[in-house]
Amino acid sequence: MKHTVTLITLFIFLFMYTASSVEKNYFQVYEAVPENAELTDNSIKFEDENCQITYNLWSEGGDIGFNFLNTTSEYITINKEKSFFIINGFAYDYYLNRIQGSTSNESVLKSSSSVYNGYRRNSFSQALSASNSVSFQESTNEIIPPKTLKRISEYRINSTLLRNCDLLRFPSKNEIMSLSYSKENSPFVFSNLISYTMNDKEFLIENKFHISSIANYPKGELVTKIDVEYCGEKRYEKEEVFKQNEANKFYIRYTRNSSDFMH
Repeated sequence: MKHTVTLITLFIFLFMYTASSVEKNYFQVYEAVPENAELTDNSIKFEDENCQITYNLWSEGGDIGFNFLNTTSEYITINKEKSFFIINGFAYDYYLNRIQGSTSNESVLKSSSSVYNGYRRNSFSQALSASNSVSFQESTNEIIPPKTLKRISEYRINSTLLRNCDLLRFPSKNEIMSLSYSKENSPFVFSNLISYTMNDKEFLIENKFHISSIANYPKGELVTKIDVEYCGEKRYEKEEVFKQNEANKFYIRYTRNSSDFMH
């Protein structure tokens, strides 16, 4: 009987230790309010008489990159030297004076991310063959033909978890709450200042946003698993997908492990 009690006690200890050692996933979700834009589930759209500029922030850290659609029958040139990502009063260049590479053989673009002045941006490095590689200077401009679009992307809005005494870091599904902000007290006020030229006339537009709410969620409240089919056959493993992915929201993924005792 004594040995049975000891084994049960050991089993309970091992179960509790294993449970406490498993990392649990959480998401901090940010909601942004755009100024003078049309908001749908799939995009945030700004437009003037010459172009449409669309955003979808939903990604890790919030991709502030944009699609620039030339709606005219003329060529439009985006002036990258005069275009900036601006956040909380700090301006970050869209023209970074990089040296890029190409090759006459097959090449593969590999995406990566890096931190630039405290903010995360997307960057692209090209895998070159050992022979016939050529380096060239990044262009200061992006030329967009009539009725076509280009993607411009460099920066993430925020990649650092925001801590607040009124916001539980590790909430259960019954403890979820949201912090609300106006533009005046928002922790992040940001925009893209975009300069472009058409028919030798320069235009300057600014797409403005501010963060209006922040909430923390356990993974189960944001992520679900679905069956995946290919050519009528289901895959053995289910795929994790987000239950929500609104264009004006983004997230930061973080974990809780055995060393995290406090909310």
